[in-house]
Order: sequence, then C-alpha cells, then structure tokens
Amino acid sequence: MILKVTLLLLGLACCVISVYDANTLKKVLVITRHGDRVPLEAIPNVAPVSWFCEEASLIQVDENYHSGDENHSLYRMSYIVDSGKLPGNCSLGQLTSVGFQQHLELGAKLRRRYPDSLIPESFSSEFAFLRSSESLRCRQSAVGFTESFFPNPSKEILIPLHTIDGNLDAMQVNVELCPKLGEILAEDVWSNTSLQATVADAL
Repeated sequence: MILKVTLLLLGLACCVISVYDANTLKKVLVITRHGDRVPLEAIPNVAPVSWFCEEASLIQVDENYHSGDENHSLYRMSYIVDSGKLPGNCSLGQLTSVGFQQHLELGAKLRRRYPDSLIPESFSSEFAFLRSSESLRCRQSAVGFTESFFPNPSKEILIPLHTIDGNLDAMQVNVELCPKLGEILAEDVWSNTSLQATVADAL
C-alpha cells in the first residue's frame, strides 16, 4: 500500500509533498494557498507601507566543487533596502514572515492528525518527495510546512525541493501551455466590468 500526502499551494504557485509507506492509508490531500505575501504591485491610493522579509534564499556551493571535508559558506539572498517598487527589502510577491509562520503552524497542525507510526518524525527523501513551482513564495511556504510536518532534524544535509521552469509547469494557471485558457480569461474574466468594479473598490 502507499501512503501519499499531497500539499497543493494554489494561486500563482504550488507545492506537492508525496509520502510513501507500507500502511493501509493510501492518500491524504491538502489544498491551500501559499502563505501571506507582499503585493505583486504597488497598491494605488494607499499610504506607502514598508515591507521587510526575514525569510530569504540560502545558497551553498555544491560540495563537488571543493576538496576536503571543510565547511563552506552559505550565501543569503537579500534585497537592498528601498531599491525596488515597494519600500523595504522584499521582492514583489515574496513570502512575509507571517506567511512563513502560517505554514509552520499548518505543518504542525496536520502532523497532529496522524500517528507517528504512519509518518516519520524526520524528513527522508526515500520517504517523501517535495515538488514546488519555481515561485519563491511557494518554495518558502514548502520549507515552512516541511519543517514542522517533520519536526525532528533530518539526517540529510541538503533536502531536495523539486521544481521545473514556470513556462512548462502545468500545476498552475498557465496560458502558455493552454492558449485557450488565456482566451477564456480575457473574454470572461478580465473583461468582466462587475469584477473590475469589485477589485477597484477593494483597492
């Protein structure tokens, strides 16, 4: 039998976590959005707000490029303060600290629903498969969820988070893969005056 836990972060990004085990439960499906994020564009007619993001991408050079067992530096991607479209140090659409905390809580809450006999306490790539869109906010959401869903430190130094080019990703709304969808959105959604008025009122 296969135990499969699938996490879908919907919106402009998505993530899948699949867990395999020889138990009777076959599948658990969780559908959610990514966590709280920075706006995708500056919001008109609103007083400027500074956005500060603590969660960032860490980059380490692959060990194959080095000889010996010495430790190597981690590089933290950090946006220069007040250099973008929004005040602060966040990129457009980036996950906020609140959003990261939301997924820590989500992973812990889902974890409490299942006994440890079904799901190990530590992440293992032999047991779980992480799949995300290339969107930074979704990858960060996946990290937050995984950290609390598997509460004990993993023996794996590098945990693989799989993704593909956004132009080829069918896990999200993608008009490049489905041009007909773009036509439908243009005709029935973006041209909907009632919807436009609702959005305008919200802004």
